[in-house]
Amino acid sequence: MFREKFSQIDDNFAYLDNAATAYKPTEVIDAIEKFYRLENASPKRGLYDASVRVTELLESARKKVADFIGADADEIIFTSGATAGLNMLALSLGASLKGGDSIAVSKFEHHSNLLPWRKQGSVKYFENAGGISDKAKIIAFSPYSNVLGAANQNYIESIFARAKEIGALTVLDCTQAVAHQKLNFHELGADFLVFSGHKLYGPMGIGVICGKRDRLKELRPTFWGGEMVDDVSITGEILAEIPDRFEAGTVNVAGAVGLAAAVDFLQANGFDELLTYEKQLASKLHQSLQNIPHLYLVEHANFTPATICSFSIDDVHPHDIAQILSENNIAVRAGYHCAQLAIGEPTVRASLSFYNTETECRHLTECLGKMRSIMHVR
Repeated sequence: MFREKFSQIDDNFAYLDNAATAYKPTEVIDAIEKFYRLENASPKRGLYDASVRVTELLESARKKVADFIGADADEIIFTSGATAGLNMLALSLGASLKGGDSIAVSKFEHHSNLLPWRKQGSVKYFENAGGISDKAKIIAFSPYSNVLGAANQNYIESIFARAKEIGALTVLDCTQAVAHQKLNFHELGADFLVFSGHKLYGPMGIGVICGKRDRLKELRPTFWGGEMVDDVSITGEILAEIPDRFEAGTVNVAGAVGLAAAVDFLQANGFDELLTYEKQLASKLHQSLQNIPHLYLVEHANFTPATICSFSIDDVHPHDIAQILSENNIAVRAGYHCAQLAIGEPTVRASLSFYNTETECRHLTECLGKMRSIMHVR
């Protein structure tokens, strides 16, 4: 166990809202503090030593993140988060759509991978690959739902096969997947993937777009400003090389450094073993929850619950459940979880990380078993 590495952890408080944001190990906090204490320079263009060092830190972070997800460094674009990344892709890719073209979006998506596409053109929702129209030019979906868990491999492969059949681009929202699965961008076959740093045990305010090099060359920047052009004249501009052309303004170097530190931490502590422990813990929790009368797990054939447990209890509102759990020092999430099309009704969500324990899960299960009695429901 690695609980001692996370100063936010309190043994008397069960944090089970990891799908919203994860705790940060001390290595991440120390890396960010060290950056701000010892460095003060803007990256990329300065020729003095401090600027060169900051640029090196930025590019080192880019390389570490790329290696972690099986990509090349120049395929990594730093953003302020997954939502920003998905909006950037929607704005750029959506601008190329023509009359009659459509965008296929999975019904199971977080609103961040739904609303940006809906603002760019005709969106058609699908539940399986067979529901994707021949006219779809972009297919956006997640391999790991924030309410349903990990997508089944057959579901994922069938969507990629359909994309290839109709010549559509694929955009993966890997915001949940990146922390709970080993990713290899080059093996996945996606055109783009997006994720946030704060759900990968890194800081808030940093995210990543990863794109195939050829696709990035075709992509038009959506933000304009300093550092993303090589030449500007009265009549036009010459864009900088990839990925600089997509990082207008001052990049969040401290965030990138913190994200790289999170990657270092996961690799140094055996990411595969951490994922194995998570799965074992999640399996035990699901079995326990299934034994509670009047409790219903939200499930779908396309997904395996994995580290996500979304559920409801007969005659007890999810907000009441979350409030009572909070009074018992358990943090969960209640509501639609920004995925209203996926679940239809509000639920309670408990989401696990490798720093959670069987004791915490037992405490949750015991409290849920008493919930209807506490609410005086027969």
